[in-house]
Amino acid sequence: IKPYISSKFNNYNLNLKGGVKKFNPLTAFLYKVYVCNLFDYVSRLDKLIIFKKVKEPLIGNPFLIRYRSKLLSQDLCNSVYEFYSATKSKNLSEIKNIAEIGAGYGRLAYVFLKVIPKTSYTVIDIPPALFVSQWYLSKVFPTSKIFFYRRFKSYKEIKREFESARIRFLMADQIELLPDKSFDLMINISSLHEMRRNQIKNFIKQMDRLTRGLCYIKQWYRSMTKDNSWITRSEYPIPPSWKVISSRFPHPIQTFFFDTLYRVP
Repeated sequence: IKPYISSKFNNYNLNLKGGVKKFNPLTAFLYKVYVCNLFDYVSRLDKLIIFKKVKEPLIGNPFLIRYRSKLLSQDLCNSVYEFYSATKSKNLSEIKNIAEIGAGYGRLAYVFLKVIPKTSYTVIDIPPALFVSQWYLSKVFPTSKIFFYRRFKSYKEIKREFESARIRFLMADQIELLPDKSFDLMINISSLHEMRRNQIKNFIKQMDRLTRGLCYIKQWYRSMTKDNSWITRSEYPIPPSWKVISSRFPHPIQTFFFDTLYRVP
């Protein structure tokens, strides 16, 4: 275990639903062991050597550990793994436009934008998460052209500005204003199950309309929806035209999840 204990953790604050909890030395040590093992696991799959090219930004004050002369976080390790999960069987040069529904603070967007320099990334979310990711990604990509969220009535109003931006931000309801087959890859991680069933159906319908290549979905395999009913892995209304490229249940890292990569015609 010696390689795992070089970092000093002392009473780091960790925000949890129940309030603020101290990251005591034992908890910090266990966290570091977990992240180190996660890094070693993902590194074995890292054919593009992403961990050598991409560093965890210090913006947002992430919980970092030092291992093998690198500053790492759990989020960075998970994002690199999800990058590979979402792009298998696809030439990266063919992925020019990506959209993520429910992007959190933008951790996965950060990895995609760093690894594929010529791609664009559209974040579709609700407040306050949309404004957090807008703040974060504008800070870590200060020179990129950004389409900041604003209200509009038709795509024609924003077409030129939207398509010339590398990073774009939209409210969830604005997804219906986008033109068909806008994206080579669409992603949803751990948010479909937070919706009502009719909302889940509509967002998958929109993903089917907007995607011209790949769709990657990662969700809890059993979760309570907003309308107080359980939804399981087999109950998501996936269009029959979608072809499964890979599907894992349970997920290799988060074992309460499943993930599936689809090819969308």
